[in-house]
Amino acid sequence: MNKEKIFFIASSFVLIMAVTIYSVYSDKPNDRPVVSTYISDRNVKTITVTAETEKSEIMIKYPIDINFATKEELCSLDGIGDALSGRIIEYRNNNYFYSIEEITNVNGIGEKFLDENRDKIFVDVSRLPEVSTTYSYITKNASTINA
Repeated sequence: MNKEKIFFIASSFVLIMAVTIYSVYSDKPNDRPVVSTYISDRNVKTITVTAETEKSEIMIKYPIDINFATKEELCSLDGIGDALSGRIIEYRNNNYFYSIEEITNVNGIGEKFLDENRDKIFVDVSRLPEVSTTYSYITKNASTINA
């Protein structure tokens, strides 16, 4: 066999392998949604979420309550992606936000985020349970009770 035939066979083999690998991975469903945004004005944002073959549009009207916002609503904020929205949700599962400044308690969120999104977020404390003062009263006065 001459060099041209060997080169042709090797090239064909590589091409067939590449096409096979591409077809196997392209049939795999997309497990991460694709999100595209359209901003109609400063207070309303339309988000198109595409996951696998389903496509849905979500219209987000600002400001959003950070204690009850969905992952998509949180991701619509400037500087928030999947990871930070997940941290916000995890944080609020254990603690409520009683002011918008408390969002900086979430790891990875700082004053810059707050400055960029201050007009897009709020906290409705009327929907939250009141902060209990009983525990702090007991711990402050424990020394006098035991004395």
